[in-house]
Amino acid sequence: MSSIEILTRLNPKVSNMESVGVSSVQGLTSADVAAACARCSPLGYLALKRRVIGDMTLCSGYYELYARIIKLAYKHKWEVRPKCDRIPKFKALLNICLSDYFEISRCKPCKGSGKKATDKAGIIFRTCQACEGTGNKPKNDATRARALGVSRSAYSRNWANRYNQVMNMLNDLLPIEEDRAIREVNKRLRHE
Repeated sequence: MSSIEILTRLNPKVSNMESVGVSSVQGLTSADVAAACARCSPLGYLALKRRVIGDMTLCSGYYELYARIIKLAYKHKWEVRPKCDRIPKFKALLNICLSDYFEISRCKPCKGSGKKATDKAGIIFRTCQACEGTGNKPKNDATRARALGVSRSAYSRNWANRYNQVMNMLNDLLPIEEDRAIREVNKRLRHE
């Protein structure tokens, strides 16, 4: 059984280390898994807990990403007016990007398959036009603008590029950190 399978079968509270129970999978207790996660990097831990159990609670990895967004903002001279809106807007941007990165919303027309039957018998299929074959419900700029509390035109003018920059950062960073965390958990669980 993989580390991910073990983590998903244990009490979700263990993964955010709020409690340590006595449930066991293959002879491992939740305390074993908590100890295995303790050596993960903050970003790896964030990735594991979001991907595996959907735990959205804030952790040190979240604040590390937030600090990286602030660095991006200074590097690219992002202007936010009024200045008192910077912190809430940057946090909202991070939340939107993390949600888009980890959340899988199934496309309704194809029910997440990425294909739709073109005949009544359900034998001939074509790529779903709504999701372009991904199986995921596409998110649009209007939804992101609403989440940021800005108009659609302000989002297109100022925030769409920022969103893309943060998503590029997440796509460069999180797969590596998640892979390291999985390896660390596997290594630790083998020694327990």
